[in-house]
Amino acid sequence: RYQVKRKTPGNFNDSIKIAVCPWELPQWPEEAKFVFRDINYFWAATNFIKNAFKDIFPNEKIFHAPPAVHIDEIHLEEFDVRLIEGEFVFLTVFDGLSSISRKNPIASIRAFQRAFVRGENVKLVVKTMNFNNNSDELNELAQLIRSDGRIELVNEKLTKSDLFKLVKSCHSFISLHRSEGFGRNIAEAMLFKRPVIVSAFSGNLDFCFAENSYLVEGELVPVKKGEYWYSDGQKWFDASVEHAAQQMYEVFINREVAFEKAERAYKYMSTYHSIQSTGERYSQLLSQIANNLL
Repeated sequence: RYQVKRKTPGNFNDSIKIAVCPWELPQWPEEAKFVFRDINYFWAATNFIKNAFKDIFPNEKIFHAPPAVHIDEIHLEEFDVRLIEGEFVFLTVFDGLSSISRKNPIASIRAFQRAFVRGENVKLVVKTMNFNNNSDELNELAQLIRSDGRIELVNEKLTKSDLFKLVKSCHSFISLHRSEGFGRNIAEAMLFKRPVIVSAFSGNLDFCFAENSYLVEGELVPVKKGEYWYSDGQKWFDASVEHAAQQMYEVFINREVAFEKAERAYKYMSTYHSIQSTGERYSQLLSQIANNLL
């Protein structure tokens, strides 16, 4: 939460309060409307989040405020997907304590298995933490991983540095999520010049386009009971496993196009979501709010 002080002296209640709230479904729930009771402005990281709040908060006080996505130079490297020799490695990521239904790693595994059935030299790394077989979905996931020697499970909490090393050890990032507020792991993979294969839905569409990503088609389906908090009556995205498999195979077989997309993704992220660009946008938004107080 940010504050813009009024020009007249006062306490916290006399401040202008700006909320920055991540959210991952198409609408903000009725049960949680109270959080906006004392908020003056809302900054939405993506147009998806902005639209989620438009029916419960004054539209003229909701601003699109994309965040910075930054990786220290020490972690960056020159990468060219065309030069990969030997095993080609895909990576998908989720947290076992989060909504596994939202991250949908099972779809990524099924797409991988459908795409590569001819003995190609490929591998899928499933990175998670807090993975234990205490639900039907996790049990199914564990069974799929155990049944395929080409799939590796990395189940541990990594430092940011070690996570970046893992991303750099893989060659393409896949996220068949059902919904993302923003999609930072996708954005970071793009900064590493890894071709990304992603659901064509939700917050990541602010920076994932046909020109710089492999978008996966799908359909809207109801959020089932217990899959996400405060989700009654809402829908999210179910990515097509068949289309995802086609996109994975395309990345593997046509690396010239994959390289071009990854280069365009890197240029977009490193420019539009740089610290400098983001800081300039935030400064303009704060000036706009301050001018309204004059």
